[in-house]
Amino acid sequence: MAVVRKTAKPRRGRARALPAGSFRLRRATLNDLPILVRHRHQMWSDVGSRTEHEITLHDRRYRRWAREQMKKRKLLGLVAEVSDVGPVASGCLWFQPDHPRPVILEMDTPYIMSMYTEPAYRRKGLATLILRGLIDVARKRGYARVVLHASRKGRRVYSKLGFASTPEMRYYIDEEKHRH
Repeated sequence: MAVVRKTAKPRRGRARALPAGSFRLRRATLNDLPILVRHRHQMWSDVGSRTEHEITLHDRRYRRWAREQMKKRKLLGLVAEVSDVGPVASGCLWFQPDHPRPVILEMDTPYIMSMYTEPAYRRKGLATLILRGLIDVARKRGYARVVLHASRKGRRVYSKLGFASTPEMRYYIDEEKHRH
């Protein structure tokens, strides 16, 4: 993927965007799985709903799943790299199997997941660049919408780009099983 530059000027009181040319956004390859897994691990740690032990156990399963989905071209990742530092942010787009519904003709739903930016690089526009890149991939493939589940920390970024809350609800049949 070509170098992407943030051109919008930061608003007063916001952290400054990284200077143009100091970073690039690129498509993840299978060689990036360690980065994607590490970022997903850190994302779950930040969310705070699971123990480190639970997240660590999950890492291996996620790595296997992500590898298979990438090979099938059902999972696409974007990695933001900073010059002289390397990867500092990433996010993925999973073409999740869906069910037939009126008006929505696609049988997959592009699902944005595993968004993470390392703390020292937050509020510099990298998550927004990754989101726009993932949305652009879905648009180019002919999809009319993308979906995601937002953490409290991510809601501001998503809302700023026009994401709207939906009335999804959950019922846990077995609370104990859900916990593990």
